[in-house]
Amino acid sequence: MVKLRRDNDELIVVIGQRGMLQSCVWTTSKASSDPVWVRLLTG
Repeated sequence: MVKLRRDNDELIVVIGQRGMLQSCVWTTSKASSDPVWVRLLTG
């Protein structure tokens, strides 16, 4: 699994085993120390 990070919007691109491309937005909540993953299927 390959993760590419952009410091601007913290965009992470995850490449699955089957070559499926997924855009994952990495966000952190100030009220919680746990990170929140938002997956956006591009295909």
